[in-house]
Amino acid sequence: MLALGAASAAAAEESEVPDDVAEAFAGPVIEEIQGDELTDEDAPDFSGNLRAVAVQPIFMFDENFYEGVPDEPLTETGEWIAALVRDDTVIGTATVWKPSGVVEVAGYDNDAPLGNELRSESGKALVRDEPVGAYYWYDRPNQTFTPANDPALVQVAGPAPLKDVQAAVVERTRAAQADGRDDVVGGQSPTQVVGGRSWLPLVGGLALLAGGLALLAHFWRGRTGHTESSSPASGA
Repeated sequence: MLALGAASAAAAEESEVPDDVAEAFAGPVIEEIQGDELTDEDAPDFSGNLRAVAVQPIFMFDENFYEGVPDEPLTETGEWIAALVRDDTVIGTATVWKPSGVVEVAGYDNDAPLGNELRSESGKALVRDEPVGAYYWYDRPNQTFTPANDPALVQVAGPAPLKDVQAAVVERTRAAQADGRDDVVGGQSPTQVVGGRSWLPLVGGLALLAGGLALLAHFWRGRTGHTESSSPASGA
């Protein structure tokens, strides 16, 4: 498993940001975000000297990963994410995709901790675990996962080897299937936590998962009709 996992991550990290995606983040994405009229009273302020930086692709677990098969762990989502920075302060993230071949804003939020992660990390693959609203970093040389946002802590509390993360995610997914729960954000609950003590700040102890998912609920532009997980619980 480990050799194949390393090969997969190597391929993932060789992916470059397409020119049209980079160009969109350099101007049109910011213009669209700042042009939106957000009526939610809790909506964050995206005005001012806003920039999108640290653009990188988003990956997800491969379908075989969810089946417990010792195969390549990652596959592309067809989405790219960037940190939103006003002046020199990270205030959130923005995501784009190309559902019709043209770059479109998929969503944006006020997840500043994840934005800071995007600015500080390099050389690792960013993996989205949609059912629990988590993002992880996958380190190819060490074949380990580490949490990249607060919701990730409910599944991966610190550096954890590939085999442990796969076992935990597979167990969680099969439990969700047995209960008939959909494979969507909030549709699954981790049955075990792997990894050592995390260096990420906790945001409420037992309320961590609820708080993390509440933040994701403030993803101001939704991906309408977009299937985000290859988990078999989603019917993939």
